[in-house]
Amino acid sequence: MRADVLVTLIVHFATAAVLAFGLLRSLERVRVYSALLAGLLGYQLLAVIALSDLVAQFGIQVVATGEMAALAGAVILVGTLEALATLDRSFVSRRVGDVVSATSSRPFVYLGISLAIIVAILSISALRGSALFELNWEQARAESSFLTSVATLLLFVAFPCAYVLWRSRHFGLAGFALLIAVSLTAVYGSRAALLTLPAVIALDMLSRGVFTRNARTLVLVGLGILGLVTLFHVTGRLIRGFGLAGLIALARGESLSAGEAGQLLSEIDWTGGESDIFEYFFFVVGQSSIPGVEAPATLWRWLLMYLPRSLVEGFKPLDPTYALWTHAANSGLFEGEGFIAQVLDLLSVGDSGSIHPTFWGEAWMNGRWLGIVVMCMALAVTVHLLERLYVLLRPAAAVLCLPAAVVGYLMVARGNSTIGLGYIAYLLPVAVLAVLSASAILRTLGIPSSITGDVGSK
Repeated sequence: MRADVLVTLIVHFATAAVLAFGLLRSLERVRVYSALLAGLLGYQLLAVIALSDLVAQFGIQVVATGEMAALAGAVILVGTLEALATLDRSFVSRRVGDVVSATSSRPFVYLGISLAIIVAILSISALRGSALFELNWEQARAESSFLTSVATLLLFVAFPCAYVLWRSRHFGLAGFALLIAVSLTAVYGSRAALLTLPAVIALDMLSRGVFTRNARTLVLVGLGILGLVTLFHVTGRLIRGFGLAGLIALARGESLSAGEAGQLLSEIDWTGGESDIFEYFFFVVGQSSIPGVEAPATLWRWLLMYLPRSLVEGFKPLDPTYALWTHAANSGLFEGEGFIAQVLDLLSVGDSGSIHPTFWGEAWMNGRWLGIVVMCMALAVTVHLLERLYVLLRPAAAVLCLPAAVVGYLMVARGNSTIGLGYIAYLLPVAVLAVLSASAILRTLGIPSSITGDVGSK
C-alpha cells in the first residue's frame, strides 16, 4: 500500500475515533445530540468500504484534503462540546425514558393529541377528495401547498404518539394512529417522519441507560437501532414508491406483476442513498467553488429559519444542497447512474434536485477551512443550547418533539443542516402548543392528568 494512501486511511480512522469518543461521552450524559455524532460516525465507517474507489475517482490529493478537513471538523465539534460540558457542569439532561413512562401511566393528554393530529391530517388530506387515493408521493409533492407542509409536519408527531399509546397499552388506538401515519407517508413521501418511530424507541433506551451498561450491550443495541433505522429508511422508499393506491391494492390482496415488482425493486438504493454521501463530500472538496454558494450561506439560513425565502429573498440564500446538485449534474458526476434520465429531465426544465455531502462537505462549501472551523463551532454551541431548552419542556411536549430532533440531527450529519435543524425549530412550538391546548381542554372538561408537570431528571 502506498504511503500516502496509508496515511489517509489512518486519518480516516482517527476521525472515527474522535467521533466515537464524543458519542460515548454524549451517551453518558444522555444528550439528544448523540444522534448527530452517531450519524457522523456511521457515515465515516460506511465510507471505508468505498475509500479505494474514491481515491481512484478523485485522486489522493483531494481525498487526503477531505480527510484532514473531516478530522479537523470532528476535533472542533467534539472539543467544543466537551468544553461546553465542562464549563456548564450544573446542566443535566432530561431522562426521556422517565418522560415516556410518565406519559404512559396516564396518557389522557396523548389520547387527545393523537386523535386531534389524526383528524387534522385527515382533514387536510381530504381537501384533495378522491384524487388522494390515486396520487403517488411525487404527484403529491408537485401539488404541495402550505397545508400539505402542515400535514407532513404533523406526521412527525403522529409516530411518537403511536409509540406512547402502545406503551400505555392502548393497542387499538396505537395501531389506528400508526396505520393512518403510514398511509399518509405514502402520499407525502416523508421518510424522515417515518424515522421518528425508531427515534423515540432509541431515546427511550438512551435515557434508561441501555446504551451505557457495557460495551457489548452498546454494540448490540446500537447495531439493532442502526438496522431498524435502515429498515425504516428503505421501507419509506418502498411505501412512497407504491403510493397510497398501491398500498390499498396490496391490502385488498391484489399483487404486482413480476415485471412491476422487479422494476420497483431495481429502482431502490438499498443503502437508503447513503452510500454516495462521501462521494459528494470529496466532489465538494475537489471544486474551487460551488456556483451559487457564498459563505456563510448556511449560517444565514439558520438565522432566518422561520422566514420564508420568498419574503427575504435578498437576504436568505438558496439552499446550498440545491446549488451543489445543479453543479454536480452539469459537471457529469451522475453519468452512468440509474437515475441519470431523471437528472436530465430536471435540467431540461430548469429544475434541480438536492444532494448531501455530509456536514463536513456542507461546512467546506461555506468557506473551505474557515467554514469548517466556524460551522463546527456554531453547530456545537447550537446543539448545546438546544439541550438546555429541552429540559424546560413539559414531559408530553418533550416526547412529541425530541424524536424529530433525533431525525433532524441525522439530517445535519448527512449534510443538510438547515432542514435538520428545521425539524427541531418547527416541531418545538407545535409540540408545546399541542400539549398546552390538550391540557386546557382537559381542565375545562374536569379530566385529571398526571403528565402536565415535570418529571425527574438525571
